Amino acid sequence: TASGKTALAIQLARAFSTEVVNADSRQVYRELPIGSAAPTAGERALVPHHLVGHCSIQQRYSCGQFEQDALQALSSIFAHHPVAILVGGSMLYIDSVCRGIDRFPEPDLALRAELTYQLEKEGPASLAKRLKDLDPLSYASLDLRNGARLVRALEVSLQTGVPFSQFKGRAAAARSFSIVKVGLCLSMAQLEQRIAQRVRDMVDAGLVQEARSLLPYRHLVALKAVGYPEMFDHLLGHSSLDEAIKLTCLHTRQYAKKQLTWWKRDEAIAWYHPDHAPQILIDLRNKLHHAIL
Repeated sequence: TASGKTALAIQLARAFSTEVVNADSRQVYRELPIGSAAPTAGERALVPHHLVGHCSIQQRYSCGQFEQDALQALSSIFAHHPVAILVGGSMLYIDSVCRGIDRFPEPDLALRAELTYQLEKEGPASLAKRLKDLDPLSYASLDLRNGARLVRALEVSLQTGVPFSQFKGRAAAARSFSIVKVGLCLSMAQLEQRIAQRVRDMVDAGLVQEARSLLPYRHLVALKAVGYPEMFDHLLGHSSLDEAIKLTCLHTRQYAKKQLTWWKRDEAIAWYHPDHAPQILIDLRNKLHHAIL
């Protein structure tokens, strides 16, 4: 996050005369252009972008739905171009396109809190009823008195759009395209500077005003993303704007570390400093030439 992915993606898409597919789980929401650092209208005018602002925060948009939408977008691009650019920072979204949803996701803490609240207020029977509709196999096999198991099964099913029972033993999905992965990495000191500058730019662009317009919806899962809870606390009088900015920077740094931990395990990623775009382009031309042949 804050490494310059959007700018690089546009540069690469123009170099290959192709289009970009967004893989950021918050940029899919049309109400969050500032806080999600979505590509601007000017940037999208340079290169066609898919799956940016195409749904509302009032919809539950799962990783499974994203996988379907992204594969459809890629198919439409490949009908006219040999190369497409997938760009984003959402780990599970990217994995869903590259290998399918083939492992249990990281916990969605906001969704878990929502389900736990339902468990406490309504009891396990209400969760069991939801699970029966979403995942009959899990409903048949789980102890329906075990609230924690019900919460976890529902959390995964709702988060991904794939029944909890289908995760066991799944192999990576076959794809009809080759994949070349590029990661952007820089020192933590440089990243902290970029994050601080980006948060200031967001505030200057109207992040506080955007958050104010979203206050009635602050309970929604889409608005648990970094930046919005901090601004909501400020607007509700629980913190100053300076404190909200500092917390947003801190939580963004923590998210960046989580991203690195996740992707450092992927040996297929070639890592570059964001300033090395010319070398990235040269290397990609070579790799893609062999892949297309």
